Amino acid sequence: MRGELILSVRERGGVLSLLLPMLLSMLLLIASGMVAQAAPAGKCAVASRVQAAAADFMRAGRSGSPAAIRRVLNRHVDMRRVMTFALGRDIRRMSRAERRRYYRQGTDYAARKLATLARSLRGSGIEIVRCRGNRVESRLLPSGNRVVWKLRGRRIVDVNFRGVWMAFILRDHFRRMWRQSGQDARAFLARLEN
Repeated sequence: MRGELILSVRERGGVLSLLLPMLLSMLLLIASGMVAQAAPAGKCAVASRVQAAAADFMRAGRSGSPAAIRRVLNRHVDMRRVMTFALGRDIRRMSRAERRRYYRQGTDYAARKLATLARSLRGSGIEIVRCRGNRVESRLLPSGNRVVWKLRGRRIVDVNFRGVWMAFILRDHFRRMWRQSGQDARAFLARLEN
C-alpha cells in the first residue's frame, strides 16, 4: 500500500503533488470547521494536544497566511525532529549555521505549501477516536478516513494518513532535493527558499 501511494504521487509529478499526501491530513484540519471528541479520548492528555493543534491550524488556515501556519507548526510540531529525520544522515554534512538555516527554511517551506493548499479544502472536521500511548487515532469528517497522530511529549512528530507515515514522504522528497542539489548544503537551502 505505501509503495503504491508513493508511486501514484510520483506519477503525477511536481513538488506540490509529492507533498500532498504528507500535508493532506494537516490541511484537512486547517480547513476544518469542527473538532469533535469521542468519550474514550477525553481521558487522554495527548488527545487534547491534537485538538489544540487542530484548532490552531484551523485559525491559521482560514487566514491563509504562511506566517500564521509557521507559528502553529513551531508551537505544535517538533519541526527540528521532523526536519532532522527528513534529511537523515546527510544533515551531518551541514555546518551548525547551515543546520539552523535548514530548520528555519524547512519550516517556512512546509508553511508555504500548507497555506497554498489550505485555501482549496473546506468542510472537514476531525473526531478523536482513542489514544494508545503516544498515538492518537482520529477520523476525518465527513470522509471517515483514519488519521493517526504520533506525539513525543507534547509535540506532534508524525501523522499517518491512509496507511502512510508522512515523515517518510517528507524524507523521500527532501532527500531527492538534496541529491538534485549535488549534496551541496548551499544549493539545497536555496531550493528550499524558492
